[in-house]
Amino acid sequence: MAAEKGSMPVLEFLLANDSTEGNKVHWGAASVQQALRCGHLDVAHWLYKHTPQTDTTEEQHEWTIKDAMDAGDIEFCQSLLPKGACILDYTRYCDIPEMIEWKLDCGYLKRDKKSAAVAIRDLAVTGHLDLIKRIASEHLNLPPQDRIESHRWGEALKEACKTDNLSVVKWLLEHPTGRQAVHTMKSTNSLSKLLSHSAEKGNVDVMQYLYEQGAVDKFGDALLDAIRTNQMGAVEWLLQHLPDSEPIPDFAVMHEAARRGHVGMLQYFQSLGSSGVPGFFSGNQDGEGREERATSMVVGDADGYRKMIGGGATIDKLGCQRTPWMMRLQMDSLRLFNGCMLTVRRGVRLLLWTALQLMDIRTL
Repeated sequence: MAAEKGSMPVLEFLLANDSTEGNKVHWGAASVQQALRCGHLDVAHWLYKHTPQTDTTEEQHEWTIKDAMDAGDIEFCQSLLPKGACILDYTRYCDIPEMIEWKLDCGYLKRDKKSAAVAIRDLAVTGHLDLIKRIASEHLNLPPQDRIESHRWGEALKEACKTDNLSVVKWLLEHPTGRQAVHTMKSTNSLSKLLSHSAEKGNVDVMQYLYEQGAVDKFGDALLDAIRTNQMGAVEWLLQHLPDSEPIPDFAVMHEAARRGHVGMLQYFQSLGSSGVPGFFSGNQDGEGREERATSMVVGDADGYRKMIGGGATIDKLGCQRTPWMMRLQMDSLRLFNGCMLTVRRGVRLLLWTALQLMDIRTL
């Protein structure tokens, strides 16, 4: 715990009192590794220098070297190397750009195709397009039928979509392997991740580019992800581009916004109305002989925690695991208006209870 928190005074106290009877402290590689993983480099150096490491196994020592490398502490990493060892022997899946560049300069990636593909994925996160191009030009001139490498390229695309670096997304997608990756994702029903990852981060420029390239799918999933992370710009874009082939019930987005406590987004949806949103439908299907029963829930404007159901019973908190909204659920209607009033018609008890379980409005 002291190593994890980087508490040097506590560690010094423990070392000073380690020899006291009943105060045995178990030092070793684990504490050094924990300090490195938490970014406490000075603490890691101190632990390695001043505490016993005699019980450390060869495998544990290798993990310490890798943790030092992942922390970007190259000098410390080199000091840990066994005699005659090369630092590149420990860098196969290291995602530090400096180490990847080093491997490039040494020709290491030419000999390891898998490491090259993994490096491209890692560099997509950090936006080092120059290094990505170097790896691709040296090593990854892939034939169209290489589905394994196109899968890894697809993983790089997904990571790039999480960042706001349109140039990286463009280059990856327009590369021949990128085109094959999109084809592979379509065939494996995973293409929607590109749009979803962009939406949850609010990267509208990336979303627009993916749309123009036809690399989009399942707008509904992306919409719920954008609502979950309160990305209003992404939500607006998705509603403007929602295809008729993916109708979404208006109550579904209401549920997600309410569940997350995004009041501003609830007000935005309310102002639109289902008729003003392409792809929205209210679920209102009138039929003969249907018995109508109405129940309502009111969330008071002044009291974000007061919820009134039906005749006015008050509850303070409702919580349950999320249940997925069902596109084909047959119901008459669910509306949100004036102070978040939900009115439900036939089949209401099950639906209303689900809605209440999903909701977690903090302030109104």
